[in-house]
Amino acid sequence: MKHPERVREQELTFGKGFVFYPEANETRCEAMLTIDVDPVGLVRGRGEGEGLIDRYVNDRP
Repeated sequence: MKHPERVREQELTFGKGFVFYPEANETRCEAMLTIDVDPVGLVRGRGEGEGLIDRYVNDRP
């Protein structure tokens, strides 16, 4: 059983994932998943392109 007052954090290959419970009681349990994507981490180290432009990542949403 998971403690509903504790936020879970998981490292993923493309960033971090967070699970928390905005509402948890005897009759209802609501889970929320938030993913924080690291755009630079998505392309770092791949080197599949033909030039530096392939490694450019815009950090704006």
